[in-house]
Amino acid sequence: MAAPQPGLREEPAKGIAYMLAAVALFSVMSALVKAMGATYPVTQLMFFRNAAALPPALAILAGTGGLSALRTRRPFGHLLRAAIGMGAMGSGFFALSVMPLVDATALSFTHPMFLTLLAIPLLGERVGVHRVGAVAAGFLGVLVLSLGQGGFRASIGAVGLAAGLTNAFLSACASLLIRKLSITESSATITAWQSLLMTGLCSLLLGFGWITPPPRDLLLLVGIGLCGGFAQYWMTQAYRYGPASVVSAFTYTGIVWAVLFGMLVWNERPGMQVLAGATIVIAAGLYILHREVFRARQRRQAKGR
Repeated sequence: MAAPQPGLREEPAKGIAYMLAAVALFSVMSALVKAMGATYPVTQLMFFRNAAALPPALAILAGTGGLSALRTRRPFGHLLRAAIGMGAMGSGFFALSVMPLVDATALSFTHPMFLTLLAIPLLGERVGVHRVGAVAAGFLGVLVLSLGQGGFRASIGAVGLAAGLTNAFLSACASLLIRKLSITESSATITAWQSLLMTGLCSLLLGFGWITPPPRDLLLLVGIGLCGGFAQYWMTQAYRYGPASVVSAFTYTGIVWAVLFGMLVWNERPGMQVLAGATIVIAAGLYILHREVFRARQRRQAKGR
């Protein structure tokens, strides 16, 4: 299926749908990273995340014009996106390797707070009180859920906390770059350049540690890249169709996936406080969708007058 042509499309509902799908796949990737992080160095996980994502990225590229789709007006923009992505990925993978899955995921949800603040001066987006309130409510839900899992335990340490916050800030910067690149670049072009550049950068880090994986582990490591590659493409589509401050709120749904994986894989049983937090998160996202549909209807009515 051909990807949309370059240019932003103000279709918030479609952007939200892409984001929900991307978050689900990213959550699978995070669970795999946590499982493999006990055995393999972060630099090796980063390499597989990007190298294994290359085939789907190139396949998408082939369906949207082949190598000609690699033509770009923004080479330095792609390079900056890759460099920031490297920092975000490394800090995020490290946080996952030293923290419980739900705690690391909850901490990553400071991302929309950074994003909402940065979107105002960098993208010129207008963020109304309703969206700010919904994002704040969603973050409150994350905190409630995290406390239900034992909160940010003392065992996490300052290093893990710093890594999680660094990941959230750099991820917000990368999200804004995707939004700006989408003005002139297709989603396939953005995803392909990211995979190519980050694979090259990660290969330079393999000298800092390599453990040869057995066949089963190799499949799981490749799975990290495949999940991340497809999820990245869908997230790029999300930022094409919806304002960053809108679609980013739906990254909160990742906490629900983290709870599920915690139960199924690590036998973590969430209590009522966790369920209450998840409910707040979902309600905040649905409220943002309601506001966007309401505003779109108002704009159509105003144009019809």
